[in-house]
Amino acid sequence: MHTWAYAAKRIASRCAKQYPEVGAQIQNDLSTWERNDKIAILRGEATWREMQAASPRSATEERDDEAQLERLWVAISSQGLSDPAGAGKLRCVAYFANRANGALRASRPDVFRALEQ
Repeated sequence: MHTWAYAAKRIASRCAKQYPEVGAQIQNDLSTWERNDKIAILRGEATWREMQAASPRSATEERDDEAQLERLWVAISSQGLSDPAGAGKLRCVAYFANRANGALRASRPDVFRALEQ
């Protein structure tokens, strides 16, 4: 959950910077997701902090995480030859609309169930 929340904040920032005309919509959807899944997100963050305290991540693992985040950004923002105009902006909007509408929860019910017990 920590990784999803961290990635969402970073991607929201990049989407808003790249496509400022949808920045407010993205922030609204991000806030909706954070509000709707608050318990799971807070428990996921607490679990992450406990794991970090017990076994800090290596610099290599952190670099790998950043590389994965960069790959996610490229997948969202890239304009392929066969993509419709503005595909990156549409993918940014969809990424956060899906979070706000519960798509992540629906696709990973076991994670949410475990965090909300």
